[in-house]
Amino acid sequence: MNSERPWVVIGNPENRRVELFQNALSRRGQSSADVFGYRDLLTHRRSIEDIPKNAIVRIDSPGEDFEVEKLLLAAGIDAAEQEGSPTLGAGQIAKLAFDPGGIINTRQWYLGFVRILHEWKEFFANRRDLFVCNSASEIATMFDKVACHQLCHDAGLPVPRILANIETFDDLLVAMDAGHYRRVFIKPAHSSSASGVVALHRRKGNFEAITSAEIVRTQGETRLYNSLKIRRYTDLDDVRDLIRALLPHRVHVEEWLPKATLARRVCDLRVLVVEGKP
Repeated sequence: MNSERPWVVIGNPENRRVELFQNALSRRGQSSADVFGYRDLLTHRRSIEDIPKNAIVRIDSPGEDFEVEKLLLAAGIDAAEQEGSPTLGAGQIAKLAFDPGGIINTRQWYLGFVRILHEWKEFFANRRDLFVCNSASEIATMFDKVACHQLCHDAGLPVPRILANIETFDDLLVAMDAGHYRRVFIKPAHSSSASGVVALHRRKGNFEAITSAEIVRTQGETRLYNSLKIRRYTDLDDVRDLIRALLPHRVHVEEWLPKATLARRVCDLRVLVVEGKP
């Protein structure tokens, strides 16, 4: 890449991803990137239209910043209300306190993020001088497990079978019976990494839910928290509450396929593809 072109990163300035990218530029003899922070862009303290001419633009993750999370929740209010998803209003969002590990309205957050990405997509389409490293549309797809599964299926790639139209815990049990599934994955459609993911095993009326989510019940409300500790829930009330807490925010439910093993240990393989080449 031509080193004379300025670099721009859209991200959270304190984030380790941004720091690592800046370090990588330095090692290559490049000037540091101008960081357009999500917080500044979403509060209009800075405009995306200020990106300099001929810049190389990298869009990074908006994660790991609670204030940005709240701003994206606010951006998703209208869309969440229109589709009937659980919605936090502006007043509720303003009162949110940082609660480490708390899983908050992932669907509303995603709809807000997509709204911003759509605005940026239109901007980039009119700025032919810019070289944008990643597509806003593809980022939106990447953050949607349902869309990713469909994309891979349509491309002829082998994918697990899905259990569609799961809106209630009873829907899940009926679908598992109909498809003769003993084990399924329930994945929040818009969570990152393994946040909120549940591996559910059902046998002869007994349940085992393996998850990184911790169930916390306060004042009659069930809340979920990300945890580094993997938990196994076997009590039916726990399993039901866990699934019920996830379902309203859109989930992707698929057949639980056994992973490959190597030397009697399970392994997970991910392939990075650049310009069609693994």
